[in-house]
Amino acid sequence: MNNLEAMETLRSYRAGVDDDNDPDISRALAQVRQDSELERWFEQHRAFNSRVKDQLRKIEPPLGLREKILAGRLPSKVVVVWWRRPELLAMAAAVVLLISLTGFLISSANHNTLNVYRARMAKFALREYRMNLVTNDLTQIRNYLAGHGSPADYTLNPALEKLPGAGCALLKWQNQPVSLICFRLEHDDLLWLFVVNRAAVPGAPATTAPQLQQVGKLATATWSRQGTTYLLGVIGDRQSIEKYL
Repeated sequence: MNNLEAMETLRSYRAGVDDDNDPDISRALAQVRQDSELERWFEQHRAFNSRVKDQLRKIEPPLGLREKILAGRLPSKVVVVWWRRPELLAMAAAVVLLISLTGFLISSANHNTLNVYRARMAKFALREYRMNLVTNDLTQIRNYLAGHGSPADYTLNPALEKLPGAGCALLKWQNQPVSLICFRLEHDDLLWLFVVNRAAVPGAPATTAPQLQQVGKLATATWSRQGTTYLLGVIGDRQSIEKYL
């Protein structure tokens, strides 16, 4: 199970209610313990759910609701000043809750977008991999991407320029085009380079210093240059990818 699959499983997980021994939940929790970034996301997710519950508990039901339900009839008319009317108080509480949660969701979404993008691209490389163009010519790859409206104004470092190409693929992320350039390694292994506009991935690195992250079997490095974000991946560990940076 990768990070993206673990996040999808844990979005509906309720501690103390759901069975931790369920195979999917058990694997997702194990993945949390192995990945520090996923663990931070899970802590934020649980804090968010706790905040929602606390805010909902503070909303008072309308006066007489209990008696109305029990008696099965309308309660006697009670005169309440306009600013203390239950529906207005409930509406005000809901507005406050909505504002609070919206801010939290925006902040959380920006923080987690890079993790989700990285996990989604890693899943494509490991499970759904296919190429739109098969060639070892890096110039032909660049021209193909440019001709199909995919990012093609990318910069390859010296280590990548020395590698033969394998092909390329046209992907989408949040309705934004993503270029996948594939390089051929020894023993027919592959190296994947995903290229996307940095604005499409909030939380992406702001500098050329690579951020290393293991995503399942895939070692990844992420960096940005001149408004473009690069995600490099290879099957292996940290040492497997450092020689291509």
